Amino acid sequence: MTLCAIGFAVLLVILFIYLELTDKPRTSMLSKGFASFGFILVFASALYEKIDMGNHLFIVTSHYLNTLTISLIFLLGLVCGLLGDLYLAIRPLEKKEADKCVINGGILYFSLGHIFYFIALLLLGKFSYLSLILGIVMTIVIYFGSQILKFEMGKAKIASLIYTFIIFMFVGQAVGFAGFKDYNTFSVMILVGAILFSISDLILAPIYFKESYPKWMIIINYITYYGAQLLIAASILYII
Repeated sequence: MTLCAIGFAVLLVILFIYLELTDKPRTSMLSKGFASFGFILVFASALYEKIDMGNHLFIVTSHYLNTLTISLIFLLGLVCGLLGDLYLAIRPLEKKEADKCVINGGILYFSLGHIFYFIALLLLGKFSYLSLILGIVMTIVIYFGSQILKFEMGKAKIASLIYTFIIFMFVGQAVGFAGFKDYNTFSVMILVGAILFSISDLILAPIYFKESYPKWMIIINYITYYGAQLLIAASILYII
């Protein structure tokens, strides 16, 4: 069931990427909504299958929260991603002077999403200091990197740096969590999802903050982004 949902979601993503490259913003916006709803569908399918299997879904964690509750926290992260996608989809329709404000709105949604993912991992395991170290180091790297590459970040600069810290906190926590869980299926799926998410955002930076960029970057950006969200959504099937 979950595999069928993933297949359907992938088809929606392929359709969206094709329409995105045709420079038809209204059609693309609609297809993006369906593509992003795809990872919500995958989550629902994985959770239903998990419940149907009855594999310890209601075991209480060390923080006295059951697996279902933590799964719903992951859902909140996915919903924030969906809302962020829909919000950023209006960007091509807005005037140029409103561009950075729209980007800031998208950053807010995705920051909340990563915070939910981080909290879920924290409840399932324990805090990893690597998350703090990686968050600080990558924020510094991105700050100086944006200066060297002459990104035109404008009003989105502070929000982008805060977002950088948050997403790499999530990546660092995912690395620590995978080690804590001896790299079981669930933790590896979350880890790969987190890494793909960070790669997606690194590719997105020149798309948003440079005047010109090759179209292949758009394709890679969406492949890594949707790959990340689909992995996170499907991982619920293996949550312990």
